[in-house]
Amino acid sequence: MEEVDLLIKHGKILTQNSEDRIINDGIIAINDNTILDLGNFKDMEGLYEGEKRINAQNKLIIPGLVNTHTHLAMNLLRGFGEGVPLQKWLDDYIFPVEEKFVNEEFVYLGSVLAGLESIKYGITSVVDMYYFEDKVAEALKKIGLRGVPSYSILDKSTPDSNNPEEAISNAKNFIKEWKNDELITPGIAPHSIYNTSEDLLLKTKKMSDKFNIPLSIHLAENKREVSEVKDRFGYSPVNYLDKIGILDSNVIAAHCVHVNDEEIKILKNSGTNVAHCPISNLKLSSGISPVGKMSNKGINVSLGTDGSASNNNLNLWEEIKTSILLQNIKCKEHNFNVSDTFFMSTGGGAKSIGLSQELGSLEEGKLADLVVLNSSSLEWFPCYNVKSNLVFSINGCDVEYVIINGKIVYENGEFKTIAKEEIIEKSRRIVEKVESFSGNKKH
Repeated sequence: MEEVDLLIKHGKILTQNSEDRIINDGIIAINDNTILDLGNFKDMEGLYEGEKRINAQNKLIIPGLVNTHTHLAMNLLRGFGEGVPLQKWLDDYIFPVEEKFVNEEFVYLGSVLAGLESIKYGITSVVDMYYFEDKVAEALKKIGLRGVPSYSILDKSTPDSNNPEEAISNAKNFIKEWKNDELITPGIAPHSIYNTSEDLLLKTKKMSDKFNIPLSIHLAENKREVSEVKDRFGYSPVNYLDKIGILDSNVIAAHCVHVNDEEIKILKNSGTNVAHCPISNLKLSSGISPVGKMSNKGINVSLGTDGSASNNNLNLWEEIKTSILLQNIKCKEHNFNVSDTFFMSTGGGAKSIGLSQELGSLEEGKLADLVVLNSSSLEWFPCYNVKSNLVFSINGCDVEYVIINGKIVYENGEFKTIAKEEIIEKSRRIVEKVESFSGNKKH
């Protein structure tokens, strides 16, 4: 009998592998950070002894969820600037408050809180796009959450850089420092076409190519952006990025709400990944992305929550359900089904961050990022179709265990890596200052 670090027995396993295998009475053996073995309990009984054991009777084991677009530290701006469209929200609320209050402490504390909220909902990997990404990386490491902290580049001063040249230099140093970490994959993030010059876009693309890292960018999010880009450059946002050579399989294009058939073809041919954020797009009146059509055309689509300031939570289960409901109206002719939808939150996310060989499914040799759900609650009964229940019936409250890189980071409502109360208390001082600053604004 071989001893392993963690043994999970008697659960139903949704592998999400290429055969879409489901194991009804399964066992998973985990050693260090890797799935050593998995299969039917009756075939593997007695093969392994676990230092730590989980009895997963009446539970469902799934790959960890991947959130491919968020701004973690903006958890401290949850509910700030309510009820206004995207551009006014950015110009009148978010950018001014960020300029005044966002610093290393703000980012670290906000990222820890957002990371814990993510874990609570069964998210095991996040793609962040913000400032002071070294502090985001430290926060993720502290709580044990896998992530792609992506250094934001804008054509102006930002909270962590006095000018674009300094931002590029800081980004290079950040990438070099974190490139080989087991939990952190550094990324680069030119904010958008309207906030990043062509020269900066090309410099970020060069970094993405050199270090083979993800490049995140807001793209075709609302009609104003599309109109502004066309007026300035004579091209739509997708056509413009294609023209200057930005689009490829390292790119995670967030939103892609306003894209036509020609632009969808460009995204497909370039291998660009799309991060679909349906709730944020609805909340900010941006529109509904045609992800059913994009998925049908072979584009890799994943799911993001966006930041808590425009959502207002990090519950990817809500994105899963909302996405398929919207596509039932937007792209009903493309037969966008529950398997397609759930794949966006697992395998689609893993592919977007360049880790499809390591994450996104439960298979021997892959990294042990997985979630154990209580499948005996009322909303699970009856269960004729597992993925239908996952997509339509649950809301994240059924998450009992979250395992990342082979370590249990969440168990029956308890975070195992950090005491959240201390972080909340430290964050209250920041929230009070923001509240005082915005006291004269109605929101």
